[in-house]
Amino acid sequence: VNGARGTANNYMLDGGDNNDPLTNTASLVPNPDALEEFSVLTNNFSAEYGRNTGAVINAITKSGTNEFHGSFFEFVRNDTFDARSFFSLVTPKLRRNQFGATLGGPLNLPALYQGRDRTFFFVSYEGVRERKGDTFSSLVVPTALERGGDFSLSSRKPNDPATGRPFPDNRLPATRFDPAAVKFNNLLVPLPNTATGQHVFNRPELLDSNQILGRVDHSLTSRQRLTVRYFYDWNDQFLTAGLPVLHSSVHFKTSNAVANHTYTITPALLNTAQFTFGRVDLARGPEPVLDGVTYQTLGIKVVSDTPQYPQNWRGSVSGFWNLGQDNLVAIDRRTFQFTDQVSYIRGPHMIKLGGEYRGTMSDRVTANLTDPQFTFDGRFAVNPFADFLLGLPARMNQGSLRQNEARGQAFSFFLQDDYRVRPNLTLSLGLRYDPFFPFYDAGDQMSVFRPGQQSQLYPNAPAGLLYAGDPGVPRGGIPHDWNNFAPRFGFAWTPFKNNKTSVRGAYGIFYDTPRFYTLTAFANTLPYSFQVVVNQPRSFSDPYAGLVDPFPYKPPSTPEERRNFRYPQLITIGESVDPSLRAAYLQQWNLHVQREVPGQIVLSAGYVGSKGTGLPILRQLNPAVFRSGATTGNIDARRIYAPAFAGIESFDPVGASSYHALQLTFNKRFSGRYTLLANYTFGKSLDNGSLEDGAGWQHPLDLRPEKGRSDFDVPQ
Repeated sequence: VNGARGTANNYMLDGGDNNDPLTNTASLVPNPDALEEFSVLTNNFSAEYGRNTGAVINAITKSGTNEFHGSFFEFVRNDTFDARSFFSLVTPKLRRNQFGATLGGPLNLPALYQGRDRTFFFVSYEGVRERKGDTFSSLVVPTALERGGDFSLSSRKPNDPATGRPFPDNRLPATRFDPAAVKFNNLLVPLPNTATGQHVFNRPELLDSNQILGRVDHSLTSRQRLTVRYFYDWNDQFLTAGLPVLHSSVHFKTSNAVANHTYTITPALLNTAQFTFGRVDLARGPEPVLDGVTYQTLGIKVVSDTPQYPQNWRGSVSGFWNLGQDNLVAIDRRTFQFTDQVSYIRGPHMIKLGGEYRGTMSDRVTANLTDPQFTFDGRFAVNPFADFLLGLPARMNQGSLRQNEARGQAFSFFLQDDYRVRPNLTLSLGLRYDPFFPFYDAGDQMSVFRPGQQSQLYPNAPAGLLYAGDPGVPRGGIPHDWNNFAPRFGFAWTPFKNNKTSVRGAYGIFYDTPRFYTLTAFANTLPYSFQVVVNQPRSFSDPYAGLVDPFPYKPPSTPEERRNFRYPQLITIGESVDPSLRAAYLQQWNLHVQREVPGQIVLSAGYVGSKGTGLPILRQLNPAVFRSGATTGNIDARRIYAPAFAGIESFDPVGASSYHALQLTFNKRFSGRYTLLANYTFGKSLDNGSLEDGAGWQHPLDLRPEKGRSDFDVPQ
């Protein structure tokens, strides 16, 4: 919005925090029948709003009244009304039912309590049941002849890796088949059902979604009002991966609770205190395959780093299949927010002041590659499936369990004065204070890259790799940022006596809060986790032959284990934070002229501009430098900090943006309750990185050539 990133919006529900701290998107979206109203503030915010540099989206839920009101709805979609797609053998299955109901009114308890004029309730429910099967037509599988080693009818004839020459009669001897590959084929891979070698099938996807909302408004006294609201959403999904027998499930549980106390102390003095709690609980992972098929039951000599979880099937045979089963992820994200605001009216001044505390936490367990991932690309026998049948992977990847306990806290204070200088001139003067406290990990899993410095916690670490607890490295990797003062100024002027023309303008500074998502890769750094890449392992059945299998992996936990931990020659730093990282901020300004013309039409024309500074970007600090003889095989040898380090990802304040736009609005009011609203924008948004986790730069250490239109830029 107005040049800010798409992850820089602040979502609120009943005035409380409704942001998912991992992604900076809305945690919950109530169904329309549960909403009383919603507002979108795009510029000229009051100083009471902060957290992000983009828009403020606030949704207000319905409350009960003295009359009972309710509603019921259901929307149905069914494949009976659908046509078959061009690539599908049958019409894909679709059964979708979206239904719900609401009820609100006075809270009456027969013979006990009558809530008319004092206590009101509102409840809402929505459910979604969806059963569908999307057509998947890109799965290529070996024919019955190829499974038996006969490639005489195949377009790509295999060569014998031992001689480099074609196999006699283009047939692989059964004695050279890898036994684990044979079992994998027989148990998991279907035969083709098309003449072109594909196995086309409808991947079943199931969704059960529910949300409930309950709200009670109670007048404690004639001057005090208490509101309590609880919103809970839970849904379950069942997904199918790259083979028909591979499935995964996703379970989301999201809740948001608000308690609000409003106290009218005097007719001119009002205090509003509110507590908000939000939680997002995600459990995603693979489902067991058939009757418990695992790499071990296939005869593959590997050890899972997470034997307590169902095995995760990932890997590919080029030109045939990509397993692509979802790995296990368990995330528990919680937000606690307390706000207090005082509103005071004195003469021409309407003054607001207040503060906010917000604590966020995200506990994450990721089992990505804790089971081996094999890649077959045809480098041995030309035909990738022949490589697979012979048990000759190009590489194998495996890693250990990764865990994060991200924590964050924020304190904010503001003062706002809307001063009516004259009947035709109002000034909006505000100041917000948003000190920045870096995120940290409760287990102190924080790594930073500081070239030339030696870790004292891990004395065997290569020079440059430091950890939280080392001298000069606080828990968040960087010091607190205390000088974040955000002034706000605006005016509204009616220059003519007929009150049909108004001029409005504003300027403000807004500080941003980064996503937890961009700050979770510290767990990828040794010794918090361990990653292995075995290039050209001896066989599919025995990939660690001649090597030491390091799994299951246990990171060092005592001072002695840390001192004695040995690092490999080449390591990757999953994430670092730049020592100059501070809170990013956006300056925004605007000027609008509004005119009412005959016919109950209001026209508006305005200019809006913004400039972003210090926007964080996750970039590579250790790219490979091109030189004579450069190949993909010597990338690590050509890196700036070779030979000690491979990739070094760093969260750096090197992003910048600008936005300029002409914005026109046409508003026509008809008799009754109808309004016609039309908008037109002609603008340009420029930046050198539209997301925090940018990629694809020409040179990550020189972002000047990256300046261009934003990914989200829409000129008009």
